[in-house]
Amino acid sequence: MMQPKSSTSFHWSYYALLLLLALIWGSSFIIIKKSLLALSPLQVAALRMGIAGLALVPLGYHRIKEIPRKTWPAVLVVGLLGSLIPAFLFAIAQTKVPSGVSSCLNALVPLYTFILGILLFSQKFEKGRLLGVILGLAGAILLILTGTALDGGSYADFALFIVFAGILYGLSANTIRSYCSDLAPLTLTLGAFATISPLSLLLLLFTDLPTLATNHPDFWTSMGAVSLLAIIGTALANLLFFRVAQRTSALFASSVTYLIPIVGVMWGLYDGEGFGIGQMAGLALTVSGVYLAGKK
Repeated sequence: MMQPKSSTSFHWSYYALLLLLALIWGSSFIIIKKSLLALSPLQVAALRMGIAGLALVPLGYHRIKEIPRKTWPAVLVVGLLGSLIPAFLFAIAQTKVPSGVSSCLNALVPLYTFILGILLFSQKFEKGRLLGVILGLAGAILLILTGTALDGGSYADFALFIVFAGILYGLSANTIRSYCSDLAPLTLTLGAFATISPLSLLLLLFTDLPTLATNHPDFWTSMGAVSLLAIIGTALANLLFFRVAQRTSALFASSVTYLIPIVGVMWGLYDGEGFGIGQMAGLALTVSGVYLAGKK
């Protein structure tokens, strides 16, 4: 695990917070799976973003005024590409992709961020990181092509939704770095959710949510799962992540990327999902690639 930037800014409790974050985010994929028992992917994503916004905005709505008018387009991009659209893509993907595999493919986000930074945001390319990019992409291909979908078929086509979500996360991260670096992390998050949460809740008006509430036996199980996903897995987790990043270093905080797949795979195995040799090899290549590409 990466070391914090200095002993003076570090306390053992940040290791505990990092492990807690890995547990929360690593569990998010199995919770999405349970949310889909009664709810459609659109409903899961819309409820997740809507409830998270309702939980976050009251914590510091006054900070939204700190965002300059010229920065709002970038904040909207961060909200759409970094939260709203990926939430829909993951919910759609997990109608077929096992939750453990979803957590592994999600580990590639730092790699997408690095590649997109070079292609679109004038980030300097370092040849020493090329091996990491190759290994990471090879791992993703293995994860996509091996294994069995939840319905017994292939999940390769639905896994591409997770790949696309990761690319959007990468675009969002580079947008933050290029256009929102002057904003405090909490202010940026509040601004992003202030833009996407009303849209998310509006989308629910065009679904059959009231009918499901009275007719589907798993409705309240799914509602409990998506509420947990929104409040703990989205709102609280973001606040914890920002605290770790601000008090230690971005590198230390980003090491949660390597822990999330472990938690996700363990939950998948507990829930009866398979995880074969090909997928284990894919995970090993993915984590190794992300590590090498991000190594200074």
